[in-house]
Amino acid sequence: MEQGIFKNVLDKTLSSYGFRKEKANYCKECSDTIIIVDLQSSGVQGGFYINYGFFVTKLHYDIEEATLLSCDFASRFTMEDNSSVFFPDKLSVDEYKIIIEDNIEKHISPFLSEGIENSLALYP
Repeated sequence: MEQGIFKNVLDKTLSSYGFRKEKANYCKECSDTIIIVDLQSSGVQGGFYINYGFFVTKLHYDIEEATLLSCDFASRFTMEDNSSVFFPDKLSVDEYKIIIEDNIEKHISPFLSEGIENSLALYP
């Protein structure tokens, strides 16, 4: 799979979960949190990281724009072997989509359904 298709799969999958593209990031605003997902070059030939972070709006009154660097906590999507570098040429479109969906369900959906405070208690 070439890099453009890789980014397109990420875009469509995140959009199906309510994320919208803002500059180089994908954002989803909730009542008390802004969730940010971005794609970062890994420095390894053709590899990428998919980073995500949670910006707790109650904690920030003077920040005009939430970015991954301003998030209160952040991490990376991982594959089944726990590696965090994605190589577009090593995955099929379907495999890649499943990995993204699994990461959203495991790392982001609990915060959406439980709220930030309850999720932090459950998933410290």
